[in-house]
Amino acid sequence: MLFWSFSGNFTQMNAPQITNIQYPLMAQDMQRVIAYLQKGPATTGEIIRALRLTVIRVNRVLVELREQGLIYRSSYKTSERGDVVNVWACTGKDSEQLTE
Repeated sequence: MLFWSFSGNFTQMNAPQITNIQYPLMAQDMQRVIAYLQKGPATTGEIIRALRLTVIRVNRVLVELREQGLIYRSSYKTSERGDVVNVWACTGKDSEQLTE
């Protein structure tokens, strides 16, 4: 059973970190998000709409990519509703370095 920890990581009791081998769909989603962000910076909402993924799934991928140093918050902007949202961009590191 997976739990959301306060550090922003999915953890499983006494289990190793998420890896590409254990979670091939996560690795696939990470590659898709990286490919999208290589075209230019984007908000979480823009990524969700472009890749047709759920909010939870994209947020989890963004957390993992940020922890691996493959993306960063390049800036922020105000949404149509007045909320402040992050704008994500690639760091330029090789996406082949995804943790295995």
